Amino acid sequence: MQDPRFKETVILVTPHHQGEVVGVVVNRPTEIGVSTLFPQSELKDEHSRQLYFGGPLSGKSLLFLIRSKKQPQAALRIFDDVFLSADSKVLEQVLRHPRPFAGLRVFSGYAGWKPGQLEAEVKKGYWLLREPDSEILFNTEPGLIWRKLLDRSGKGELVELMNNQSFL
Repeated sequence: MQDPRFKETVILVTPHHQGEVVGVVVNRPTEIGVSTLFPQSELKDEHSRQLYFGGPLSGKSLLFLIRSKKQPQAALRIFDDVFLSADSKVLEQVLRHPRPFAGLRVFSGYAGWKPGQLEAEVKKGYWLLREPDSEILFNTEPGLIWRKLLDRSGKGELVELMNNQSFL
């Protein structure tokens, strides 16, 4: 894949909806703090406060991943205890928690594919598929996520991965 925006990129893909696929880039924090988006909130957690680049589409929209034992209203279950939402009321509730960023990632924009596009890209070898892992997603330094997933790959896949430079 020639697009530099996707070099060493890890994208969490949501369940397909009517043939269209959406995902968020989980390892590209920006220099913008989430607290600057919500100056009225009293954010106390000193870790993981960056806004993430979620993808090249709709950069002004905010999406967020929440790790929760209970599914929040207006949130889509992605896997296990991880949910995706764009509802500002849900985000406000999460931000009120004593340590909101322990289970929260906020994204500007998203990645998307037309029906059949992602499948074609996978067949061409542009993406390496992996099972999602909430521990890696929420407890690994963003710059290390790609490498950690690379280390989990088998020897045969390593050459293909090094050529493709992206995870899905």
